[in-house]
Amino acid sequence: MLFLLAFTVGQSPEDYVGTWYSDQNPDLPLVIAEDGTYTSDELTDGTWEGPENYSIRLRGKEQDYTMEHAKTSFSNDDWSFSGDALRCSKIDTWYFRIKETAEQSYDLRHPTKAVAAAKWIRGFWTTRENARETFHFREDSSFILIYNDEQGNPETVGGIYNILEGESLNIERTEWNLNLQLMPDTEAPLSERAMALTESGNWHISKQDDTLTLTKMGGVLGDEVTFYQSIAKN
Repeated sequence: MLFLLAFTVGQSPEDYVGTWYSDQNPDLPLVIAEDGTYTSDELTDGTWEGPENYSIRLRGKEQDYTMEHAKTSFSNDDWSFSGDALRCSKIDTWYFRIKETAEQSYDLRHPTKAVAAAKWIRGFWTTRENARETFHFREDSSFILIYNDEQGNPETVGGIYNILEGESLNIERTEWNLNLQLMPDTEAPLSERAMALTESGNWHISKQDDTLTLTKMGGVLGDEVTFYQSIAKN
């Protein structure tokens, strides 16, 4: 949970001079110098004017930015901060004196930017073909596959799954690749269809609106199998 309180302060140049770290790119500091210049790999170098109306204006080579000085406080269950900050509403970015604070602010403001691949794959996935094959990937790393055998009879196979690659997925993207290892837990021989569906290998996730698709990539073009899930992952 993020709680944020901010009010403008600071009408002295000393309130702005120094090194600031943005919560969008903490590794690219903004350095505001006393001589009226600033340096920034993120915003490009330039000059600054002010303060006026509790803010300064950065005049870069390509764009201008207004930096509002504020006192802000925010916290979650494990961490809290209270102190000075600069806010640039144009690029929705907060700047802090301490790099760690900027990193924490990013995590608080974007709690689901990076999501473990396991979260995306959990749940029920069903094909839209007549077979209506369904995978259920559970939180405890187990899976259930429901499918029809060669005679059209429903069969169930269970086992364990591991995500070998694709541990972190960025929700701003709409497509991801992952390497999925499936280990059926059965002593009985698997049907040809079950063996094909539970074979370890490359899978592909895509997101459009509130629908996710999970595609098992085949070794031959046309062998792909696509499963669907209608619940968006927020």
